[in-house]
Amino acid sequence: MGDCRYCHNPAGFLRSQHPECRQKHENGVSSILDAIDREPTESSNLPELPVRMANIAKESFISEDERATIYLKGWSNGVDKVLEDGVLTD
Repeated sequence: MGDCRYCHNPAGFLRSQHPECRQKHENGVSSILDAIDREPTESSNLPELPVRMANIAKESFISEDERATIYLKGWSNGVDKVLEDGVLTD
C-alpha cells in the first residue's frame, strides 16, 4: 500500500495520492499565485503577504522547494503583466 504524496497517510492499494489531497494542493497553488498577482496592487497589507502565503502552503501540502518555484512563477507572471501595457509608472 502506498502513502499519499501530500499528506503521507496510506493512500490505498497502488495509489500515490488521495484525490482530496491533490485538490487541496492545487487550490493552494492557485491561491498563492492569485495572492501574488492581486496583493501588490490592491492591498495595503503587503507586509502580511509572506505570512499568508506560508499558511496557505502549510495547509495545502506545499513543500519549501515547491513553494520557492511557485513564488518565482508568480512574481515572473506579475512582472510580465505589468510590462505588457508598455507603460511604467511610479
